[in-house]
Amino acid sequence: MEINLDLQNIKSKFLTDGFVHLKNFFNKNEAQLIADRCKEIVEDGRSIYDFKIDELKKLNISNKIKDKIIEKCNNKDFKLKKLSEFTDFIYPLLFDLKENEKLFTVEKIHSCFCKVFDKKGFDIIFDENLSEIILKDRLVQIIKTILETDQLVYWCESGLQYNKPSVKGWHTDDPLNEINNNFGKTFQVRIAIYFHSNPKYSGGIKLIPKSHNRIRPIDFLKGFLKGRYHVNNINKINLSNSKNFFPNSTDILIWDKRLFHSPWATKTKFIKNLSLSPKIEKILPNFLQEPPCFPRSLLAFDIGKKSEELSNYLNNWISVRKDYNEIWKIKNKNYLGKEKIIKKYNFFFDETCISDNKIESFKTINQNHKELLFK
Repeated sequence: MEINLDLQNIKSKFLTDGFVHLKNFFNKNEAQLIADRCKEIVEDGRSIYDFKIDELKKLNISNKIKDKIIEKCNNKDFKLKKLSEFTDFIYPLLFDLKENEKLFTVEKIHSCFCKVFDKKGFDIIFDENLSEIILKDRLVQIIKTILETDQLVYWCESGLQYNKPSVKGWHTDDPLNEINNNFGKTFQVRIAIYFHSNPKYSGGIKLIPKSHNRIRPIDFLKGFLKGRYHVNNINKINLSNSKNFFPNSTDILIWDKRLFHSPWATKTKFIKNLSLSPKIEKILPNFLQEPPCFPRSLLAFDIGKKSEELSNYLNNWISVRKDYNEIWKIKNKNYLGKEKIIKKYNFFFDETCISDNKIESFKTINQNHKELLFK
C-alpha cells in the first residue's frame, strides 16, 4: 500500500487483517538519518563482537575461512566495537565466495560472535532526533484512525534491535489478552521500522492475518475438548495462511500486538510468495532460499488507547516480566525532566511500568508467566 491519506482504506485493511504495510512512508534521506542515529546509539564504545578462537573452530563454516580468520587475528581472541569493523574484517576473507555464499557465511559468523545488539532502556519517543523524523502528523493520524481514538496512550515500551541475530518462531506480543480470548477491537499496536532492510533478501517478518481476533484451528480443538469453546465459537476459527513481508528501509509496518508472527521470514527462490512454517525454514537448504539480509535491524514502539484490555496488559503482563525489570528501572530515571517530549505529541503518558511503586515491588510481583496465562 503506497502511502496516501486514504485513512478509511488503511483502517479497513487493518481491522480485517490485523496489520498494515505502509510503503515508502519515509524518503531515502529520512531512512538514512534513522539508520545513522541508531548506529550512533548502539555503537557507544562497547564491544559489539567478541570473537573466541575456540568457538570459531567449532563453527560450521569452511575450514579455509576459519584458517584465514585465525591467521588474521594471530590465533588470539579479539573484540570489535562497530559493525563496520566487523564487515571490514570479514568480507576481504570471503573474496573467492559467490555473493550468496558470502551472505550465508557472514550471517553464521555474525550470529555466533555478536554479543551486543541493543541499548537497554533506550526509548524512541525520548530521543528527539528519532521522534522528530518518525512521529509525523500523518502517522499519528493513522494510528488514531486505526485505534478509533483521539487520545493515544504511551507507556515507554519501545526499543532498538541493531542487527540482532536472526530468530524464528511463532509468537504474539500480547499473550495475556490473546490466550484469554480477547476477540475485541484493537486497543494497542506495534509500529516497526526495518531501517536496514533490503527486500531482495530473506529477513522482514512473517504474519498470520486475522490472528489478532481469531483462533488457530489446533487451539480451537484443544479448547473445545476442554470445554472452553463451544460450537457457536466456530466462526472464530482462523483459516488464513501466513504471509511474508520484506519491507524496504523506507517502509513502516503496524500490527495488532495480539497478532501471531515470526520475526524472520525466508524468501524462497522458486516460489516468491511462498510462506513456510518457521520450523521448515530452519532446515531449508541454502540453495532453495535467498540469503539473509545483512545487516538487518528493527526500531519499534508500542502505543494504545485507554481500555480494560490495555490496563490488563500493563498491570499483569509487561510491567511484571523479569526480562523487562532492568529496562523499566532505567526508563524510570530517564523519564525525569522529559515530560515535555511526551506532551509535544499530545500523548497521555501511562506510568504503570516505570512507577516507583512498581519498580520497588519487582521482587514480590514477578509471577510465573504460565500462571498468568492460564489462570
